[in-house]
Amino acid sequence: MKTNDSMIIVGSGITALVSAFKAVEQGLAVTLLSKSPCTRTAGAGQLFQSSTHDGSYNRYITSTEGHPYLDLDGYVTQMYPDIAADFEKTIAEGGMLALPFEEFSPETQRFLLKRKALNQAIKTNQQAWLENEQLFIEYVEENICSMELWYRELAQFLAEKPRLAQELSLSLGIHRFYDEKALFESARKTLSGQGIIKASFYNEEAVDNPEFAAYQAGFEKESFIKGGALIMHGLAFNIKAVTRFLLEKLEKSGVRFLFGPGYEVTEIRYDSNHQVEALITRDGGEYASRHILFHGGAYLQPGLFRGVDAGQHVCGMKGFWAHITGKTAEKLIGGMGLSPKACKIHGGKMRITVDGEEYLSQVADLNVQPVILEKENGETEYILCIGSGYLFVGTYPFEGDTDLPKPDPQRIERINTIRKAEKLAVAGFWEVVRRVYHLDLSLEDCLARNHPDVNILEKGCIRSWSVDDRELRIVQKTRQGGVMLVHGGGNTGSTTKSMFESTVALNFISEMDAALPASELARQYENVRKSLRQHAGELTSDSWSALEDHLKAALYQLY
Repeated sequence: MKTNDSMIIVGSGITALVSAFKAVEQGLAVTLLSKSPCTRTAGAGQLFQSSTHDGSYNRYITSTEGHPYLDLDGYVTQMYPDIAADFEKTIAEGGMLALPFEEFSPETQRFLLKRKALNQAIKTNQQAWLENEQLFIEYVEENICSMELWYRELAQFLAEKPRLAQELSLSLGIHRFYDEKALFESARKTLSGQGIIKASFYNEEAVDNPEFAAYQAGFEKESFIKGGALIMHGLAFNIKAVTRFLLEKLEKSGVRFLFGPGYEVTEIRYDSNHQVEALITRDGGEYASRHILFHGGAYLQPGLFRGVDAGQHVCGMKGFWAHITGKTAEKLIGGMGLSPKACKIHGGKMRITVDGEEYLSQVADLNVQPVILEKENGETEYILCIGSGYLFVGTYPFEGDTDLPKPDPQRIERINTIRKAEKLAVAGFWEVVRRVYHLDLSLEDCLARNHPDVNILEKGCIRSWSVDDRELRIVQKTRQGGVMLVHGGGNTGSTTKSMFESTVALNFISEMDAALPASELARQYENVRKSLRQHAGELTSDSWSALEDHLKAALYQLY
């Protein structure tokens, strides 16, 4: 039913675009407000300050794409050994810090100290441990709900625009490899209860399986993937194709786009009752709406929200990409069969050599997606898109990122420290790439651009990370009788969770009682999340197979 409600959505990443899509479905008049340029008009190499648009193509939808990383016995600690402690060490020590602790700002130091204290509490306090275990369960349930929504929505997108199939490079199902048997057993045990495992193989069973032909040399000659392999329900796709589709759809629906640096929200004006009155942008504009959704990710300005120390709860984690192209990619993708699947490769920590020195790498957890693009001249371009690497860069504007104005270019030593950290992050996952595909490609040659088929991207994306692994959720009332919702801190799973977050927000807005005080509205919001999570337990192996068959039919309708 059409209403006269209005909504401002701050941000233009995948969660913002999905929220706008669902708001339009509910009849809301939507304005998208973003300091980033519009992706359809931006030039090559443009920095968007968005984890969706910066970086490369591949995004994954799985049941464990985002989860707590504080110490928790079982799946998390076995899959990511010592990763909680990695927030206390530089990358040269096998950790994730782009800079030594003392070189970060006081705000970032407070974030790291609070995280360390929370992790210590989990180790020594039974109640804190139980709360974090419950948080892991909630993450998985929300990922599963979102995964189901992605299956359904992608099928609908393809029904509306069949030629989208040629742009998506959609992987129906995910291969998952483990280099240690204990990690394989732990993951299989955790995932088996979700009904998403299609098949599992120990190393010796996987060697001759035709599903894994592209990795046979890695199995046999590098003795890699010693743990085992899983074939799972899940999705991977070209995020840029999805965002183009959504932008076109939103434009046709009458959504108002306000993109560019002048539209950065620099202040929120409140009235005497602590209700949101208007958003003030860098160019002096004032924007008011009944409902406001903030999807700023890691780029939320510290101190923007009155009464909430939001800047202390969300920091940035940089990720990196490499592209294998040309004949090398064509050969590898060709070895994956008629329907090449994306894969996730857990390589653990290993010894690497960079600039003649040996280091212990950080955990190498790779996302590898075969991207097949049909060019205008009729030729086919093959890209093996590989994403990995964790580099903690602090609060926004990020102190440990060479893409942004900070750090000061005159501080050469600091810049060199960060660039060395970036190189180590890339080296850690590149060693896994080399071994799993048995490639005779040195890191140094690739970084020096000496191989025509390898491009290690200069620019990575920065993902939001919360101090306690709980997503930042703020509910405040607006003067116009609605709410402002703020979401952030997805711990690397923003694309997976986007469908869930957007559905919760729009369901909540459609049900909310504006007469309730803000504290009651916040509890009502959590109840909406909880009610949607409860649906996760109803999904079975048959449910996932039916969803996959439905999406497969939509994918191949063009042919």
